[in-house]
Amino acid sequence: AKKAAADKAAAEKAAAEKAAAEKAAADKAAADKAAADKAAADKAAADKAAADKAAADTPFADKAVHTIYTGTNTYLYTTKELTTIATTPLQGDTSVIAYPDGITTALTGKNAGYAAIPVTYKGQNLYFKGNFEGLTLNNLYPDGYYRVAAETAFEGVVKPTDPSVKLDAPFLNGSTWFYYFDGGFTIYTYQNNVWTGSTFSNAQ
Repeated sequence: AKKAAADKAAAEKAAAEKAAAEKAAADKAAADKAAADKAAADKAAADKAAADKAAADTPFADKAVHTIYTGTNTYLYTTKELTTIATTPLQGDTSVIAYPDGITTALTGKNAGYAAIPVTYKGQNLYFKGNFEGLTLNNLYPDGYYRVAAETAFEGVVKPTDPSVKLDAPFLNGSTWFYYFDGGFTIYTYQNNVWTGSTFSNAQ
């Protein structure tokens, strides 16, 4: 009877020790999971803070404006200081995404004082060297833009027959209108209430 009691006590002790060990292992696993979850949450928060800072630091996160560049071929730059020329040149009469809120002035280098206009061109975030801060002053015409260059000369990224075109005076015979689009331009001539156009593409 004594042996049976001792065996029973030993078995109960072993069972208690096993249960304690299992509980300790479960507690450790829970603590490890909590620590891992906290580390993951901390990393996610740090990554988000870094992304937010990067977005705040980059002008390419600002308001994007679709424009047509109406100038001729020109260089683009990889930095806002306009110090390194990009391998991709900006072709005339092409589509460019510009970020007017991100325009800065280059402070150093040979292009110091010029406006650095952030643009996306052919999938690359680059900088356009402008003389002035305004987009249109640098031949970057936003969608719908047109202007009166002289009494009989007009230009824009809309056709003269577009309903959005509203002028103070009727067109005069002999008026010309340069219409720019992604890939070329059309020169329209006005005679007797009719516009006739000749188109020139970049491929020509």
